[in-house]
Amino acid sequence: MLSKIESVVINDITYPVTVQGDGPLACLCIGIGTLTQRSLSPAFKKMFTVYAIDLYWDEAKRLPVPHQLSMDNLVEDIFNAIRQLKLPQVVLIGHSCHGILALEVAKMQNPWICGVILIAAPPTWDPKTLQFAKAYFEQHASPERKFNDQARKAHFEQIKQPNETELSLNTYEAASARYWGNFHVTRAYLEQLWEGIVVDQGLCNHFYGDLLNDHHLAEDIDNITVPVILLAGQLDFDSVPLKLWETYPKPPHFTVINCGEVGHWPQIESQQQFDAAVKDWLKIIACTYNV
Repeated sequence: MLSKIESVVINDITYPVTVQGDGPLACLCIGIGTLTQRSLSPAFKKMFTVYAIDLYWDEAKRLPVPHQLSMDNLVEDIFNAIRQLKLPQVVLIGHSCHGILALEVAKMQNPWICGVILIAAPPTWDPKTLQFAKAYFEQHASPERKFNDQARKAHFEQIKQPNETELSLNTYEAASARYWGNFHVTRAYLEQLWEGIVVDQGLCNHFYGDLLNDHHLAEDIDNITVPVILLAGQLDFDSVPLKLWETYPKPPHFTVINCGEVGHWPQIESQQQFDAAVKDWLKIIACTYNV
């Protein structure tokens, strides 16, 4: 799909913003936004004009001292980007734990934000959550899936690099049985999906290991008054969003879409259902904001 490039300046650093689609409503993919944008279908990009921004998540634009970033800094920088892009109404998209960040942005009740799409996003990411996900995998994964997991991790032990995080291609391949409904996903496919995207490992360690470890999304969650939709799969053994959100406090206008026997990427593995659910959800946005 054809793209155009815009830019924003955050703390005196210029960051590219990739724009795809021609839908009537803007949406902004945050976190590793270009990866999320790449995973969305052409049909999705007819519903939205999709903006993608990586900011300092990109190794090429890494911050010299990433551990100084707070959650408030991350939220402020997203608003700064929206302001510079001149998006008067925008839906935020957060894949995986970036959904937690998207919800923190929505808590600010800024009129620019008119909805949030969560893709396979858990409400928490801390040692207790990780232990739950591990136990859930052991209890519910098929023997074939567990065998695949063991074989890939054994291979990873031979190729891993120092300080690799869960967002490196090697670690992602090693955990494929936890990420994909089709646990036979190939290295070649993963390389194609991640082509040209190199994530700053220092920022990932800080975000996943420091910020989220002490974060409590439930605090002031009632401040999120915009419509929120969570789309997730039953075979997501990484973040286990469907199970974790069953008992976690939710925003007032919260829709859950069970995408069936798919994993952490329902927008790829259950594309038609994903797009149809978002299209239906957009009717709520249209009624609320006259878009």
